[in-house]
Amino acid sequence: MSQAIPAGKVAADRQVQYDGEFTNIGKNALMPVDFRITTQVGGAAFYVTAEVLVSWLLRKVIKAPAIPLKDLAIVHAMSLPLIGGMQAPMEANNSLAYEAPLTEQFMAGAKGIPGLMAAVYAHQTFLKGFHRPQLSFKDVAIMAVAKTLTRPLLSFAYGAIPDAGRNGLDVIEHLQSLQRVNSRLVSEDDPDFVATWKA
Repeated sequence: MSQAIPAGKVAADRQVQYDGEFTNIGKNALMPVDFRITTQVGGAAFYVTAEVLVSWLLRKVIKAPAIPLKDLAIVHAMSLPLIGGMQAPMEANNSLAYEAPLTEQFMAGAKGIPGLMAAVYAHQTFLKGFHRPQLSFKDVAIMAVAKTLTRPLLSFAYGAIPDAGRNGLDVIEHLQSLQRVNSRLVSEDDPDFVATWKA
């Protein structure tokens, strides 16, 4: 029978990892867009492009005020390094990723909303300085719906996407799962945390 690892030992080991590769803030931010790894860059570009197109089309369909494609692209790109860590308090995505059932895809898409909202605020802060969030409820709702819809749409098209595109999406999914399990927000009772830190 395996012995329980003292909580202090887990905390100490975890702190070492926080100072290491996956939890260093700078590396976490660059992880999805490491230009030395073409699969990551392609996956990030594919992911962001899909989200921008869905958001843009949704605004067209409901006749909402348009947001320049450039601004949409910036915000969605900024959300990439935030999504994984901000999903930490939530249940991990299905291990089948884009091949999981449709209901799981909607849930996975919705889990990205906090990261997107944080990216929107960071973008506005860059443009205006520190301020109270100024998004209308309608804007928040549109972004949330678009973010939630993109994942199942990608899942639906996954089989028809070229190998390079699928590989890129899988890499981004894996990186976000690494960010999640190494986040300070993750519960120490989380199954992925237990498997990573207490195995």
